[in-house]
Formats: sequence, C-alpha cells, structure tokens
Amino acid sequence: MPDNTINFTNQGNASIYGKQVGIGQQNNNNLVPPEFIAEVENSLGEIIKKYPNEDQALEEAKKDPKIKKLLDSATALVAPIVLKETVSPLVRPITEKLLNCWNLL
Repeated sequence: MPDNTINFTNQGNASIYGKQVGIGQQNNNNLVPPEFIAEVENSLGEIIKKYPNEDQALEEAKKDPKIKKLLDSATALVAPIVLKETVSPLVRPITEKLLNCWNLL
C-alpha cells in the first residue's frame, strides 16, 4: 500500500506519497560542476591576462576551440544562465558575450 501521508520536517522539506518535495529537494539541473567552472575561469582568465582589451580577448576566445568545447560541455549540464551567474565576476562579461555569440544564452 502506498504512503498516502504528507510529512513535513523542520528544514522545510516535505514528502508527499513517499516522494521528496519542497525547498530541500536537490535539483541536479541547477548544480554547476566545480571542475567546469574552474576550467572555464582558468582558460578565460589566461586570455584576459594576455589581451587586456576586452574586444581582443573576446576575439581570441572565439578562436579557441577549447573554450567553445568547455562552454558547450558546461551548458549541456546546466542552463547557460546558471553558468553565467556562477563564474567569477572577472570572467562573467566575456562568458556572457561568448554564450550570446554562440547562441547558447
């Protein structure tokens, strides 16, 4: 016989009919793997250091197949807006421009 109860915890979680729901439910679509974030930030950070002019940095990043592959892989795992908001403020503008350029955002 199925569990037909609604149970609440003091953490704001609930289970309805035996299934977890509520605030504490983990949604894997919103989790950005730290290894992707670190790799994106490191790769874009190197380009930004090498080309302090934002337009030059953007052009160089567009030419780098590794950057495209990283962003494609990351956006396959999480929503592009989540990726954009998760990277450090230093690389956020160029990340957003690249996502827009490649129609990922």
